Amino acid sequence: MSRQGALVKNTAILSLGTVVPKLVNIVALPILTGYLSKADYGTYDLVVSLVSLLLPVATLQLQASAFRFLIEARSDEPRQKGIVISITVASSVVSVLVLTILFFLLTDVDVYSRILVCAYYLLDILVITFRQVARGLSRNGVYSISVIVNSFSEGLAIVGFVMLLGYGLKGALLASLIGQAVSLAVLFFGARIYQLLDVSCMSLSLTRELVAYSWPLIPNSLSSWIISTSDRLVLTLMIGIEASAIYAAASKIPHILNIFQTAFNLAWQENASLSKSNSDRDAYYSAMFDGVFCLLAGGLALLIAASPILFHLLIRGDYEESYAPMNILFFGAFAAAMSSFLGGIYIAHMKTREIGATTTVAAVCNLAVKMIFVPTAGICAASIAYAASFSFLALYRAFRISLFQPIEFNRGKIAITCLLLIGMTVAGASRVLYLEVANALLGAVMFIVLNRTLIQSCVRRLHAGRRA
Repeated sequence: MSRQGALVKNTAILSLGTVVPKLVNIVALPILTGYLSKADYGTYDLVVSLVSLLLPVATLQLQASAFRFLIEARSDEPRQKGIVISITVASSVVSVLVLTILFFLLTDVDVYSRILVCAYYLLDILVITFRQVARGLSRNGVYSISVIVNSFSEGLAIVGFVMLLGYGLKGALLASLIGQAVSLAVLFFGARIYQLLDVSCMSLSLTRELVAYSWPLIPNSLSSWIISTSDRLVLTLMIGIEASAIYAAASKIPHILNIFQTAFNLAWQENASLSKSNSDRDAYYSAMFDGVFCLLAGGLALLIAASPILFHLLIRGDYEESYAPMNILFFGAFAAAMSSFLGGIYIAHMKTREIGATTTVAAVCNLAVKMIFVPTAGICAASIAYAASFSFLALYRAFRISLFQPIEFNRGKIAITCLLLIGMTVAGASRVLYLEVANALLGAVMFIVLNRTLIQSCVRRLHAGRRA
């Protein structure tokens, strides 16, 4: 199968594990915002968001090693066993220690909620680790199924515990815990991970090799958390938990852009790694960048155009203050997607230190803007910091990549497209009807113009299929 064919196939499989969960989350959003108070919803979102802060420390980012090292050990079962058992034991021991400390630090939270939070974090750590094992073993179907059952189980539990029984915050936490438990069972048996947990294959030298690859990703993950998630914590500390809830609601629609991009990025990391040794990799990476940029930019233009309707349908309760920051976050979501694509090339070259360095610089800028401007500008300052830092990260990574992997960038097209997208976000934030209509027209035109080659290809294949 060709590289493009393998990429499309893996993206399609992984999309089931990203599209379905995000759709379930969209359906659950009106329940959470409608049946939880702002304080409870803000707390729940903060607990879920803090996973990405604790995970790097608790696992030493070993799950990233699982994926990258297993790709090169798919025909070597003894090495597979050594990788899986070493990662599982090391990450589990550190996780238990970290979460035990966390349990005693949460003195302001009742014991039952503390147990739910720590249990949720532990299961999340195991689930994410085993999902990377499944990806490394090319069991992408099991990966996707685990995510789907996680989301459906959590969604049904939210309906039961939050909507029907009215358990509030505890019900939402219990729902998350149930989703992770079901997902863990699917991975353990579906990917046959139990067959790889052979203690006799554990190797201290292999563990050191895995940690040497993964530890530079810890500052990368912490920095990514600062850029993507610390907004809630900063807003909570400086303004209050309700401000965090408003910001959380504002971020939901922009992150719809990541529904398909997340699946593609997972497949792209594997595809880019396998293509690293090919003689035409420069041209291939350049063509992939241009195609991804056009598709994401066109998709974002359509999403901005549809945002007035989506906001009315998906956001319940008193969240009108979310509308302005939502439009700022649109461009941040786009820049985050592009920086993730470029990060796949770093992964292919196993340059984890470079990934960490680029993200750390962006995180410092993000945190500085928030600490200075959030006290006076509030939620919009956090949104601007998010968009600005990810834009800087995408540009910085593009520049640094040129030092080890040549890629051709169409700078004129990139600049004009970004300016149009910024203009659309400004027009959308104004909430003026004729500007919203203009956005709808411009969004459709941009998508067609940027992706005309892709559209023509799809039309030709459709006609060919009908003739056949």
